[in-house]
Amino acid sequence: MKTPEEIRKHKKKQNIVAGIILIAGTFLAYIFFGPKNQENKVESVQEVASLVKVMTISEDSSRIAKLEKTVSLSAGGSQAQIISEFSGRIKTVNFQVGDKVSEGQVLAVFDQSESQNSFKVSLESAEKNYNLTQDNLSETKDLVEKSIDLASRAVKIAEIGEDQASTDDEKKLAEQNLKIAKDQKKQAEVSAGIQVNGAKIQLEQSAQALKQSKIAYEKTIIKAPISGVISSKKIRQEDFLSPGQVVAEVVGEGKVEAVMYLNQEEIDRIKLDDDVEIFIDGKNYSGKIDSYSKIANENNGRFEVKIVSTDNISGNANQTAQVVLNIYLANQNSFFVPLDSVNIGQTKKEVFIVLDGKAKAKNVELGKIIGTQIEILSGLQNGDVLVVENSRNLQDGQIVKIK
Repeated sequence: MKTPEEIRKHKKKQNIVAGIILIAGTFLAYIFFGPKNQENKVESVQEVASLVKVMTISEDSSRIAKLEKTVSLSAGGSQAQIISEFSGRIKTVNFQVGDKVSEGQVLAVFDQSESQNSFKVSLESAEKNYNLTQDNLSETKDLVEKSIDLASRAVKIAEIGEDQASTDDEKKLAEQNLKIAKDQKKQAEVSAGIQVNGAKIQLEQSAQALKQSKIAYEKTIIKAPISGVISSKKIRQEDFLSPGQVVAEVVGEGKVEAVMYLNQEEIDRIKLDDDVEIFIDGKNYSGKIDSYSKIANENNGRFEVKIVSTDNISGNANQTAQVVLNIYLANQNSFFVPLDSVNIGQTKKEVFIVLDGKAKAKNVELGKIIGTQIEILSGLQNGDVLVVENSRNLQDGQIVKIK
């Protein structure tokens, strides 16, 4: 049987052996599992490919920023409201919004039946009366001309008789006949003048009555006051209208215009006649910068810019549209890139480019922000493949996959 001292020594020896085994095991675990595991972790991070969207930096596309503004379009040329001048019920409507119309084109007609109004009957009566007075004047002129012609012939006959008279009695009789003939001619001329003037007065009166009847009748017909495009319609068939009620609006054919506001950085990059794109309901139209203010607005500190369309889109007046301006770089060493592609921190401003299938971080110097683009003054070069989407969580050297 072992003594207590032998048992104590045996336990001490066991503890020493266990400690050596534990240290050796830890060291071997570190050798075989520690560095290799860390390396495997790094490799696993690098082997996880991140899906990214890219753009290639180029001298053409990367030197232009697209500046987009929402604007309200207005008619650049003539425009007019069509207003009812009559009180009555609409019988027919001949137009829709967007229709092209010519000046004087009939757009709507009131009920012109006799039971509703007498303007048509009055016009027809005035036209008949005018035609009758015209005929009367013509007939009067014919009659008086014949009367004067007969009187003139009588004078000539009397003059011939005076020339042929040989005796004093014949000459005296011939002179009396000539005097009578001349008096009759004079009376015929005076009478003719009175009759013709009377016929003319009647004609003028009937013409005035016809004019008034036409004016009254025309009020029952609604016509386009100018050529253009119908921009709004405010009536339907069977509507009852009162004088002064708006029927429709028409915009003269031609350009539309709009006003937008730019900040100091943006206004410095534009010039007169710069091309702009106008987007309306998915369709693209052309325009240009017509004018801009050199003094900022007191209320918002921005500069007013007026654009006009170069396409004929007058039918889109009073609508909203998207206007896109191309802002060009003055510095030949700079590039425009999407704002979301730049990672901005307290100590760094960096972007990622794709090189040999991996993300490579590059420090950049930033310039001005134009719309959704930002100017890169240095750090990028022509031909770089820039990550423009999903760059926030990238690590330098991480494998990437391009969408």
